[in-house]
Amino acid sequence: MQICWLGRFTIVKAIYKLAKKSSPSQGRKRGPKMYITASKIAVLAWVVLSHQSYRRALDDLKRLSMYRRIGLERVPSPASVSRWKKSLLATAVLLIRLSFYRLARTRGRGKLLAIVDGTG
Repeated sequence: MQICWLGRFTIVKAIYKLAKKSSPSQGRKRGPKMYITASKIAVLAWVVLSHQSYRRALDDLKRLSMYRRIGLERVPSPASVSRWKKSLLATAVLLIRLSFYRLARTRGRGKLLAIVDGTG
């Protein structure tokens, strides 16, 4: 049995690319549209995979400058992430699963037996 460790950077970047390809359509809403849906899903995946509070996960996102790699100019507030979680959590979980399967397949691992999440 082979064990493959995938870090949060790799997973979130794969989720961002998948979300950009198949971005779900959002209805027309009022107010400024500063964040694209793929970036929202990537930030939400970062928060979910970090198993920390919103503020600590977003501080890590800022400290590691991951927010620039997913197309953001600045780190969103915890209130924004909480609001995004209500509407985009199902899509983010689906893309997390799909990215795990794709990353396991593209690394030349052969037949996939199981995926173990050891982040928490």
